[in-house]
Amino acid sequence: MSRNYKLHTIFPSCLYVADVENAAQINKTMLPHIYELREQDRKNIKDPELLSVFENDVWSTYFSRPGTGLINEPWTRDLQRAVIDNTEQFVKLLQLDFGKCKPHVTTLFANIHDKPYHRHDAHTHPGSMFSGTYFVKTYSGAGKLRLVNPCRALQFHEFSYHEDTELNVNEVSLDPVAGRIVMFHSHVPHAVDRPTAGGERIAVAFNVLYR
Repeated sequence: MSRNYKLHTIFPSCLYVADVENAAQINKTMLPHIYELREQDRKNIKDPELLSVFENDVWSTYFSRPGTGLINEPWTRDLQRAVIDNTEQFVKLLQLDFGKCKPHVTTLFANIHDKPYHRHDAHTHPGSMFSGTYFVKTYSGAGKLRLVNPCRALQFHEFSYHEDTELNVNEVSLDPVAGRIVMFHSHVPHAVDRPTAGGERIAVAFNVLYR
């Protein structure tokens, strides 16, 4: 065995987690509007396929208000400022250089999980640089945010491990916490697992581009 060796980590997938300082005010402002949008959808949408998605998977403005979502709503401005501030902090930690380009929130979608079978399958956000979630309302037992190793599909073999460590784990799950923002590169697959207890989980998903 070689005596002079060193283990390096290469090509990391970084995860940014922060608690927003003015979260209480943001949540108080946003909650009534999110509930109002859901009620409007329940009254106005007649498409049985879309209504089935709302019932069986999750209600989301991603489906009822496609495109940029809620970025033009004045009641999302404080959240968007928080997203931008934290994106800049994330970029600083990563030591990325975008020159004179600035971060812009390009899409913003509200989601409500309130059924025991509500979940969101693993997916990515093509066309974005950074993606993430801000938790508006949560509870103990709410569906976890699960992130999947983006290189997993390229693996030739699934290895077995003595124990999970940062060097070998292929999935990471995070408990949702109200007022917390979670951000990652948009190519990282992410999902929402089914809850383990009843309650209401409300989150706002976002995408960010530098331009």
